[in-house]
Formats: sequence, structure tokens, C-alpha cells
Amino acid sequence: SDLEHYQLLAGLAKVHKPRSTVEVGTYQGAAAAVLSVDSHTVTTFDIAPLNQIPGAIVDLTDRYPNIRQIIGDLQQPETWQDNVEVLSSADLIFVDGPKDGVFEDVVVPRILEVAKPGSLLILDDIRFACMQDLWKRLIEYPRIDLGSFGHFSGTGIVFR
Repeated sequence: SDLEHYQLLAGLAKVHKPRSTVEVGTYQGAAAAVLSVDSHTVTTFDIAPLNQIPGAIVDLTDRYPNIRQIIGDLQQPETWQDNVEVLSSADLIFVDGPKDGVFEDVVVPRILEVAKPGSLLILDDIRFACMQDLWKRLIEYPRIDLGSFGHFSGTGIVFR
């Protein structure tokens, strides 16, 4: 269920104590809010501002001042270049993108290329068909599926 998913994210942040957290795919902002409790800063990326997402947490960045949202598509070279430093300095990166069969296959390998050693990459929905190839073949770092504790659709942790 969603509750277990957010409890797992909160637990990972509590144990890992990230100074800098990045979320890719803000949607309604719940994960960013949960991750912000034990993170010094949370930078969240999405293609639409929160105020355009039905059901989004109202005034997320006012309620949680350590969260900032960046509007942009990390598949696009310019957006990637503008934000590569944020991604390369993150201690914890949570990717919950569109699962469109393209985005994650492009962005996750880029993230792993620049992620600093010791950082955690959390991937949502790794049991979805469009995520299987990425999870099983494209990731060469130690990893584990914590789906029994989080989402039934799979919560993957990659240890960079």
C-alpha cells in the first residue's frame, strides 16, 4: 500500500540521514514531504508545477521550506546539464518518473554515472514491465528489491 511505501522512504531517510535528497517525479508531493523530515534539503523535479497537479499538497514549499521544486524534463540535455551538480552531490535520489518505457531508461543510467559513491538510488515500480529491463540488465551496481516492505510493484534500492 501507499502507507508502507511512504514509511519505507521515511525509514531509509532516517537511517541514511541525507544532507541532499533529490526526487525525480514530484506528482502530489507526498514523497518529498516524507523525505524532507530527515533530509537537510530536498530538490524535486517535475514537468509541471505542484499547483497544476490535482490533489497536490497545497503550498508544499511553504510548509516544508527545505523542499524546492525544479520544473524541467531531465531527459532534455539542457535541463540535465543545468542540474547535474544537484544530482551528483545528492546522498539519496528517489526516481518515481512516468514509467513510459523511455524516461527511466535514459535518466537512470545518467544518474548512476554521476551519483557519488555511498549514495542510495531508490527506484519505484521496478516490477512494472517497462522497468524490468532497466532493473535486471542496465544496472550494474549492488541492488535489492524491497517490494515486500514498500510498494507491491517493487521498490528497488541501488547502492552506489
